[in-house]
Amino acid sequence: MKVTLRAYIFTVAALLLFIVLVIYRYEKLLTQVRHDLSFGHVEGGAPSNKHYTAGQIIALIKGSKEYLGDSVTVFDNGQIHSDNGKFQGTLNAVTGSEANMDIVRSNTGTNNLPIQYNIYVLAAQYYRQQYHIPSNAKPN
Repeated sequence: MKVTLRAYIFTVAALLLFIVLVIYRYEKLLTQVRHDLSFGHVEGGAPSNKHYTAGQIIALIKGSKEYLGDSVTVFDNGQIHSDNGKFQGTLNAVTGSEANMDIVRSNTGTNNLPIQYNIYVLAAQYYRQQYHIPSNAKPN
């Protein structure tokens, strides 16, 4: 069975037209969904893209219920350091694990707080579980 050139061109053109129509409709629906989900500007709202200084990050950490009472340093490259050796190992484990960093990034997107704060909080939770420290107690 031989397919003529005319039938082949018609089939290809019809498929291309169908694909273009589907993409056009999908994009039109997506535009409506994006418009429905966009939040308007709210006067007096907290800034959603605030840039924090190292001092502000440390103050957030020290004000957290997860704060362990250690001395925290945030370096200019964004790394976080604790004077508690065991906890520093937990911090390194959190930052070295892609799964943990996915959790941190998710929390950062949810609470709009700096990533160092969210790393510290997650590491502190793991540290308390690992060394069986109650959440209201400060370890030595």
